[in-house]
Amino acid sequence: MHLKKTAIAILFTVSTGLSAGAGATENTTISLGFVNSHAKLKIDNLSRSDNLHGLNLKYRYEFNDRFGVVTSVLRSKVIYNIKNQGQKTGSADATYYSLTSGPSYRLNQYVSTYALAGIGHARFNGNIDPFHKTFTHNAFTAGTGFQFNITQNVSLDTHYEYAQFKNLKMNTFTAGVGYRF
Repeated sequence: MHLKKTAIAILFTVSTGLSAGAGATENTTISLGFVNSHAKLKIDNLSRSDNLHGLNLKYRYEFNDRFGVVTSVLRSKVIYNIKNQGQKTGSADATYYSLTSGPSYRLNQYVSTYALAGIGHARFNGNIDPFHKTFTHNAFTAGTGFQFNITQNVSLDTHYEYAQFKNLKMNTFTAGVGYRF
């Protein structure tokens, strides 16, 4: 139930920012970036680390010269082919999604910082004949980031976020390019 309330609050924040920005000039930035998520799974004495890669989409709306809101959605994934004596016997994949939103603060005309909080979702699918298993977990995720305006309309964006699932720690870094309009 708590996760549903968090998702509703984030969607409300996004929709408020989108509708407020509909008639605005040069206070909206949309960024697209690369995602690298480092997953560390620990169960009993067994431990495994993997890197998942994907895309990040960010929307930023500035209410005035200093304050605004940033919303981020990202997805990263890794696929495994399971082999036995050179023959493929199965496959598995791990996917991480997050939806976060939070306040932004413009330090000067070139640099802004922001904080994010929201929900992270981890999913693992394993398919090894004749078995199929799927695990899904949701967790609170939080992060912080920066946007650097390299020209009046082009920005570089980077952020870090962290999510702690039951047996899984997820550290995610993004780097992207944005356009301000």
